[in-house]
Amino acid sequence: LTYGSDVDLIFIYNPASEKGGEAIAQDYFVRLAQRFISALQTPTRLGFCYEVDARLRPSGNQGVLVCSMASYRRYHADTAATWERQALLRSRPVAGDASLADEFETLRLEILTAPNPEGLAGEIHHVRSRMEEELAKETARHFDYKTGRGGVLDVECAVQYWQLLHGSEHTEILESAPIDSQRIKLAELGLINADCARILKDGWSFLQELGS
Repeated sequence: LTYGSDVDLIFIYNPASEKGGEAIAQDYFVRLAQRFISALQTPTRLGFCYEVDARLRPSGNQGVLVCSMASYRRYHADTAATWERQALLRSRPVAGDASLADEFETLRLEILTAPNPEGLAGEIHHVRSRMEEELAKETARHFDYKTGRGGVLDVECAVQYWQLLHGSEHTEILESAPIDSQRIKLAELGLINADCARILKDGWSFLQELGS
């Protein structure tokens, strides 16, 4: 996180076992999540804590703010897009019940080690191209070092492609860790060749200097 960053949050719960428990729990946790987001975003005399982005939840803005672990599992088994699998590479539990956190981490690894969709590289490139066009909106006089052509997201997407491609055989590259740490692991494991490793390293270092 840097100054001015927002935080991407997903709210997951385990419902009570009694009849009707999931519906009751969902209503309760929706209200709890709304209060939590409000507390983080409420402006004060000294500013606010963080802007919250909850669009990574199943179905994005069209989905319910919170979901049960079971429904989260079903969503990723049946519906989730490749970019949502990419997002799981950087996700980690940050609060809540320890057993629920362990269950989420187990599920995260199950999803990330499952067979990749056909045309993985093409799907990642398609989404990356849309981000370049819709978010960067570069011109001859305006460049975006993060979302623009040749920007930070190009390095991230390349590293994430190799993480998904080789993650089932090398689960250590699926740990939630900074992109540069994962780049180093990929090179050490021989999953990318020396030229790729050098290009990624030089590009990442240059882009970090631009952003500092």
